[in-house]
Amino acid sequence: MSSTAWALAASLLWLAATCYWLRPLWRRQQTTGEHQTLVVWASQTGQAERLGRQALHALQAAGQSAAGLPLGRLTPAHLLACRQLWLVASTYGDGQAPDSAQAFEHRLMPQGPALPELSFALLGLGDSQYPHFCAFAKRLESWLRDKGAQPLQDSIYLDNQDPDGLVRWRASLAQHTGLHELPEDDEQPWQPVTLLSRRALNPGSPGLTAWHLSLQADALGRWQAGDLLELQHAGQRRLYSIANQGDNRQVELLVRHVMKDDGSQGLMSGWLCQQAAPGSLVEARVHHNPSFALPDRRAPVILIGSGTGLAGLRALLQEQLQRGQPAWLLFGERSPEHDCWLANELDHLPAEQLLVQRCFSRAPTSAAAGYVQDLLREQPERLHDWIDRGASIRVCGSMAMGQAVDSVLQGLLGASAIKQMAADGRYRRDIY
Repeated sequence: MSSTAWALAASLLWLAATCYWLRPLWRRQQTTGEHQTLVVWASQTGQAERLGRQALHALQAAGQSAAGLPLGRLTPAHLLACRQLWLVASTYGDGQAPDSAQAFEHRLMPQGPALPELSFALLGLGDSQYPHFCAFAKRLESWLRDKGAQPLQDSIYLDNQDPDGLVRWRASLAQHTGLHELPEDDEQPWQPVTLLSRRALNPGSPGLTAWHLSLQADALGRWQAGDLLELQHAGQRRLYSIANQGDNRQVELLVRHVMKDDGSQGLMSGWLCQQAAPGSLVEARVHHNPSFALPDRRAPVILIGSGTGLAGLRALLQEQLQRGQPAWLLFGERSPEHDCWLANELDHLPAEQLLVQRCFSRAPTSAAAGYVQDLLREQPERLHDWIDRGASIRVCGSMAMGQAVDSVLQGLLGASAIKQMAADGRYRRDIY
């Protein structure tokens, strides 16, 4: 090769390298504008997003040029342009990232840029009843520190909405914004609702009795399929999946009457399912959970659940049918004789609208014996067909069921496909 050719090749190589290394700067200019303060949330049930938006409003009220976005949309360019990061992160399931944040953890965190000019404050949301309390939030803190980011304060790890922890978080916001009074909390106020009716869904079942409750909802305002209802009674608070769409004057719940090993009953479920008479009042408020809602685009949906997880799936199903789009429901319970919940409602819909498949863990001689993950594993071709048609997947029920279903889905569709579906909003879980 001539000296001229060598010189030309070297120039081209230098130009390519320069373009490569300047790419983050170009992306920074295109995507982040002048926002040097970011508020980012990793949310599964909507609580982290609500607290993140509160922080964003406080920073903006203090005159800061701040922007907010979900963690799943955060890029290296955002981080390189940012100087102050406020982060609210839930931990989900067995120490996992929320569904919408899993792609961030698996793709960006292993190779993210150094962040020596970044300061951060972190609020982790979790429940100490689970063995890996706030594990994802702690992994985020460790990753930020490893990248050279400096904490603005000690991170706060909130145990099941501990009021003292929330007070410390708001105090830190007040200190860093200089505001004596923060903007009003946008959490929904408590409203009195009236128990209208209660009927058993599974009399005679070998499992605990589940009840279908209806409450007068005039005071609650609107909600959407996927949202949650928090109830408060006698010092107890519980969150329940709402079992119907928000265009109704009644809110419906499916509640299991919890009985403990020592013979005592769950305080809230015992009151709702046994002690409260029709006409009784209970305080309630809606928790919006947009991540579990159906995608905006119209497409088929696969609904997978067990037990009272049917509540959240039923609300989504009502919306799906209203859209005129098909649904495939896989539901698991105990006994085929006693646990065909809501059969009068579900089994009379045309097959082209709703495909219902049930399985029962206490039916060893039945063709329908097993669990929902077994039912799913037996139908790979149907699953691939629905996914190819653009179907989204929603899973609601126990943590053990949700984890087993996730394992089967990854085995049938591939782990990378499931992570991409989660990043795109096509795969969401509400498990507990």
